[in-house]
Amino acid sequence: MTEHQRLSPIPLPGGKGYDLKAMAKKAAETAEREHIKNTLIYTNWNRKAAAKLLQISYKALLYKIEKYGLTHLTPIEDLRTKE
Repeated sequence: MTEHQRLSPIPLPGGKGYDLKAMAKKAAETAEREHIKNTLIYTNWNRKAAAKLLQISYKALLYKIEKYGLTHLTPIEDLRTKE
């Protein structure tokens, strides 16, 4: 094995290699989605209260709900889907 072969990164499936920026963006979006979802559950889907707790505008919250495809579920139903 040559020095170059030993130090070269192994390509990831899909041929995208190590795209750290894309990985970081996806991780941040996943964390944001979960935080918004949990806040909506905590407020029983009171979007005005959730926006205040998240310290974002109501309009921004509506955009993010649409962006992440969040749907209104009762807290009990949502907890059942985690099991």
